[in-house]
Amino acid sequence: MLASRQGGCVNILNNDNINEDELFEEAIEVFKEIKDPRQKRKTNHNLVEVLFIIVSAMLTGANSLTGIMIFMEERASWLFHRLSLKNGLPSRPTLWRIVQVINPRNLEEAFAKLFKRFFSSYQGQICLDGKMPTVFSNPEGSALNVVSAWATELGVVLAQKTCEAKSNEIPAARDILQLLNIKGCTVTADALHCQRETAEEIHAKGGIYLLALKGNQGTLHDEAKALFELIPSNPTAYEFHEENDKGHGRVENRKIWVYRDLRWLKGKERWAGLEALIMVEAKRIASSGKSATQVDKRWYLTSSKESVEKLLHQIRTHGSIENQCHWSLDIVFDEDRAQGRDRSFASNMAAVRRFCLSVLRLDDNKKIGLKHRRTRAAMNPDYLEHLWKLFLGRKL
Repeated sequence: MLASRQGGCVNILNNDNINEDELFEEAIEVFKEIKDPRQKRKTNHNLVEVLFIIVSAMLTGANSLTGIMIFMEERASWLFHRLSLKNGLPSRPTLWRIVQVINPRNLEEAFAKLFKRFFSSYQGQICLDGKMPTVFSNPEGSALNVVSAWATELGVVLAQKTCEAKSNEIPAARDILQLLNIKGCTVTADALHCQRETAEEIHAKGGIYLLALKGNQGTLHDEAKALFELIPSNPTAYEFHEENDKGHGRVENRKIWVYRDLRWLKGKERWAGLEALIMVEAKRIASSGKSATQVDKRWYLTSSKESVEKLLHQIRTHGSIENQCHWSLDIVFDEDRAQGRDRSFASNMAAVRRFCLSVLRLDDNKKIGLKHRRTRAAMNPDYLEHLWKLFLGRKL
């Protein structure tokens, strides 16, 4: 256990509720969902133990196979004390082969089941969005796209799915929805996912959708725009809310209008559970006055019955998947420079990065950023164990 720091800092290990022996037994247990495709008579290293090593290494700052090898060398006694490692530590080629041979879909589903198990009662907001690691490309030249389901209140990736960059994110997002328990959750997504089938999937599973509406739904988009152009003639027909913020050298004014009486809307029945159309107007004015005022209007459709204030909050919060998940993957895990020409290897490492990001975010000590949490885990094995305990001991 880490001792409390002096000078007013709280002891960040106060919430541990599993002892060391239970910790490693449970950590090993959670990876048993992952199928080992190797022939048993030809394997020298246990898949579950190798995965535990890789995740632990990445929590301590390793972003590559070289980093994982350094972790194993420096923490060899720590690993031998907790794992069987009957044939010693794996070599670099062995690590590569093991990561490459795992079926990415199986690993993604195993991680999703794991988060579903530990956060089964979550009923907050889930954001769907894709991210492309910019350096990876397979021999055919098409890069990977990783679609993630981000739980905003928890700050964790509940599930992820890889697809080819030239293909559509839509099937990948629907696969993710199949993996999750979204009952009571509000699922937000950009206009790419504003599809009747996606809305039906969310509604059928007891979720609530809040989807951006653009030109890919031509007629509905045009009708929504025309509807909100009538605001001056009948303002009382719309629910309205306004907010003002000042910061980062600018003043921002946001207005939201919600229209719920959709009996007139042709084809409404094709959108399962549709409750309202929404328009948001964001006006940004630079405090210095050097740049012109920017006005942005966006339209949405939703099955939500929440208040107009709550809807505006959820629309704004959708951006957290970019600035808390995708940004962190690039800045903290260096994902935008991740190397790997093999598709399975790249997909599996992307899944491990998202798992580790989620574990790091469970430490709610705001005084220590994500990079420095990895540094602390590298310097102090007790803190690494603490991170494992935060995840394995957390059940909502």
